[in-house]
Amino acid sequence: MRSLQQDFDFNAFPNFPFCLCDEDTQFNPIRAGYNGENTCASTKPAFIGFECLDWVIFVDPSVPVPPTPTLCSTANIGKIEWVAGPNAKACVRKTVIMPAVGAEIVKTPDFIPTPSGDFVMKVTNLNYERSEAPVTVSLRLEPGCAFEDVFPMSSVVYSITIAIYQAPGVACPAVGLHKLELNLLSAANVAMWRGAFKDAMIGLRATTAIYFETARPIVKFTNLAIPCGPEQDGALLISNSTLLTFLIRGATLADVCMGDFCQYAAFTTSDNTGACPGGLIATA
Repeated sequence: MRSLQQDFDFNAFPNFPFCLCDEDTQFNPIRAGYNGENTCASTKPAFIGFECLDWVIFVDPSVPVPPTPTLCSTANIGKIEWVAGPNAKACVRKTVIMPAVGAEIVKTPDFIPTPSGDFVMKVTNLNYERSEAPVTVSLRLEPGCAFEDVFPMSSVVYSITIAIYQAPGVACPAVGLHKLELNLLSAANVAMWRGAFKDAMIGLRATTAIYFETARPIVKFTNLAIPCGPEQDGALLISNSTLLTFLIRGATLADVCMGDFCQYAAFTTSDNTGACPGGLIATA
């Protein structure tokens, strides 16, 4: 379970995007995807002969409809935001909005600076109904600019999801799970990626308890407090898998673990005693 996202200075804006949509995003069918750098398709004079970064906003028909409508399950298309690099404001001065049905509209994007020097770039007042999707938002590149100038690698963030569950036939320790450690293989590797893991969630609970160590080359997630579930055949179970999600800035999990797998150890205690089953997590 991997997805490419954009993010920026987490300390400045830890809850980007600033929306009030459902925490359970499975009921939000509005999606956006990058469709490549292309010659601008718009017939507007200001776009002829320019290159554009094309983004498509669409409705995903595979998203289930909840029994009771929610804020996001009924939402239309109002705006789109990106986290962009420090050169974005100079490289993107105009955008053209092209709905599936209806006329093209030219807009000037707004840029909100962040303390890190990046920008939140946004195109607002789209006001499209779902029936008008897909909507293409084309960012016109100024001469000499490329994708990397607008969205540098330092602003690319990968979202990682790890499912934590009980192995079949193995009883859950009564105290549950306290922490998870990943082996980063060397102190130099720890130093390279220290602070790259951000915005962790255990279930629907946010946690900032992420620590990098060099004496032991690990990154660890602590205070997980995943309890054991009900008894079955005399054994305590974790009744359902619990999802640990987090973001890695500027790298993939394969980069951080230097290979196709991460070694992990799960602990029932806050120190290095107790039950600590280990294994491998695929990085792709």
